[in-house]
Amino acid sequence: MLARIPEVLRADIYATAALVGAVVMIVSRKLKLHPAWAAVLGGTVCYLLRVISVWERWNLPRIGSN
Repeated sequence: MLARIPEVLRADIYATAALVGAVVMIVSRKLKLHPAWAAVLGGTVCYLLRVISVWERWNLPRIGSN
């Protein structure tokens, strides 16, 4: 609304972890994994990526002068 990219999409790994978890879930379903297991696997990957990113202090790279 302010023509700015939200901070959650620029600095931390929140949105990236969610995207990776969703991709894992979709790939799991394409590989005929049961929906419940695909959801658990996707959620676990998302959670672990976020925990590791906090622990290791990972941030997304900055583009431009912002």
